[in-house]
Amino acid sequence: MKTEKGNLNASPSKRIFKSIIADYDIKASLCELVDNSLDQWIKKGKSRSLEIEIEIDITQRLIKIIDNAGGIRESDLSTIIGPGQTTSDSSHPIIGLFGVGSKRAVVAMAQDIKFKTRYSKNKTYQIDVDDNWLVDDSWDLPYYEIDPINEGTTIIELTRLRFPLNEELIERAIDHLEVTYGYYLKNKNLIIKVNDRKLESKVFDNSWSYNPEYLPKQIKTSITIENSKLECYITAGLAREGGSAGQGDYGVFFYCNDRLISRAEKSYEVGFTSGKAGQPHGVVSLTRVIIKVFGSPQYMPWNSSKSGINYESIFFETIRDTLIDIVTTYASLCRRLYNDAEEKIYAYDKGTIEKKTIQDFPKVKKAYSLALPPVKIREEDLIKFKNQETGKQKPWTVGLYETIIAVTNISKNKRLSQKNRINLLLLDSSLEIGFKEFLLHDSGQQYSEDRIKGMFSDRTQVHNEIKKVTKGTPREITEANWKKIKFYYDKRCDLIHKKATNSPTDSELNDFKELTELAFKKLFNLSFK
Repeated sequence: MKTEKGNLNASPSKRIFKSIIADYDIKASLCELVDNSLDQWIKKGKSRSLEIEIEIDITQRLIKIIDNAGGIRESDLSTIIGPGQTTSDSSHPIIGLFGVGSKRAVVAMAQDIKFKTRYSKNKTYQIDVDDNWLVDDSWDLPYYEIDPINEGTTIIELTRLRFPLNEELIERAIDHLEVTYGYYLKNKNLIIKVNDRKLESKVFDNSWSYNPEYLPKQIKTSITIENSKLECYITAGLAREGGSAGQGDYGVFFYCNDRLISRAEKSYEVGFTSGKAGQPHGVVSLTRVIIKVFGSPQYMPWNSSKSGINYESIFFETIRDTLIDIVTTYASLCRRLYNDAEEKIYAYDKGTIEKKTIQDFPKVKKAYSLALPPVKIREEDLIKFKNQETGKQKPWTVGLYETIIAVTNISKNKRLSQKNRINLLLLDSSLEIGFKEFLLHDSGQQYSEDRIKGMFSDRTQVHNEIKKVTKGTPREITEANWKKIKFYYDKRCDLIHKKATNSPTDSELNDFKELTELAFKKLFNLSFK
């Protein structure tokens, strides 16, 4: 049996505003306000010019947002502050629907808020919101008629900000706005300014590597949720710019109705974990997958602040396995080509994206399958593997072959302008150490401490001693090679003792490296090829 006993008051508490202040920073808050302006523009077909001006005054601790999106009707003024109230609907591909974002954003940013708006040529109205109203139980909020502002204009003034302002914070906010609205800013009818600085479009689909064997691919498909069709574009490939380790613009990028929701996602949920794409690391830092979704905002895979992906959304659950497979495939490709990135990735800056339409979403996964190149063993791993037994039996040789590894790595480092000079010192020093280790451990001769000390005070004595004990044996180094060893030794001495010296050329350095490898092969049977 069910008996009605009365009615409960289910109206929301104003604590709904303050409870989320910690969830919003200046970047997310500004975006919520820009979203409101853009939605009005989108609903009018983007045909009229829209200008959004954001003024951030560090000294006065003031933020002002002005737009000419059309203003708000008097009958709709309650939507400015009423949670859940909105003039938006799901019939347009807009970027705001919840009816709470802009309200939470302004409260998160400031203690005093003024809304001024004029719809078309109608009267101008103002609403004032402050902390006193927020602690009052009443939802009644007066609005005022004020002197006219420009037709179709809305002005939001935020004072007594809840956070300090500085130039670095403003620059980060500008970068965030430029990438979040990168595709919108391509439209000549839209201008967004911050402190009179016109924002530029920043997108992530214009720096692909077009290696003809591994061209970037874009699949257009669709996903239907509750009879609502979402159009989806998935673009995957290797980029010519990325990052390193956990940083940088690689990973997965999500756009909902052309608004960036998640930049360079490298989470477990999109495949960056062991057994899939692997942990975020430099060797996968050119992997890029861009997801663009268009359709009803209520089915978008964004969280309520549009600052990240809602992993429990129906859309994300639908694409999760396919997305992880795509990320894993291109991360594997990146890992295999990374050591030769200069020739196999960076060099291909022109080309076209392979585009295909597949309406049946389950077939999308197969479209991204690749014939991956064989795994290439790194040179340093190969050297270690070939010499590990010798290293165990003769531990004094480990430092010798690891020097060759170090020289190879330094040679590939484009940030070092004097790498040949560094490598000259490393190779010659390693040779001298190798000569000493050979005489002490492998020559079959006995040397006192004083004999070694005296001999190594004059490099010529060292060379002569090595020649004497190896003469007529497989370890003997040819006279031609001894002359080259002497040449590079003199070059090293010039580097140390003379005023003006030239670094060895790339050709000389490669020759000296091969000469050092040959000497170590002769003296210790080390392998480098």
